[in-house]
Amino acid sequence: PYLRGAGWDLDALAALKAAVDYEDTHNLGKGKRYYEVKVPWGGSLFPAYHLNHSYVDCDVYVSLAKLKNHATAGVTLGMKNNFGVTPIALYGPSASAVILADRESTAFRYEGLDEALALGGDVRLFAKPVTRKNRRMGVALARGDSVDQARERAREAAACVRIVYLS
Repeated sequence: PYLRGAGWDLDALAALKAAVDYEDTHNLGKGKRYYEVKVPWGGSLFPAYHLNHSYVDCDVYVSLAKLKNHATAGVTLGMKNNFGVTPIALYGPSASAVILADRESTAFRYEGLDEALALGGDVRLFAKPVTRKNRRMGVALARGDSVDQARERAREAAACVRIVYLS
């Protein structure tokens, strides 16, 4: 139902000569265990991830560049290609909430970071030299017992962070 709802023509895929398997890879799925997949160069944050078996067992894994604007890099391309493939059952429900600027300025500072961090999550500020109305200046990250709880915690942490304009 999810793929059809997203506009996929599953009948056309089923008509192909090759077998096409569908599996929700967000958790264990049909597999018996998770597989450790090492980052070839050692990784920037983590040397390996535990993933659903489908990422190891597949004959072909297609990862496409997404041609859309990105506030920091200019274009997204492959930056988020594997975002969301880590299983929620292992890594837990998590969420992020954006920290937005509400005007243009080159002179500003942040307040409330200690309050936000005291809630148990994390805050990532993007080190942008200029604010603009509705520009993403950072995100608050949080975990929870459910995705809804993680979202609420992330929103609460983001609300603690204030952009103070100096001019």
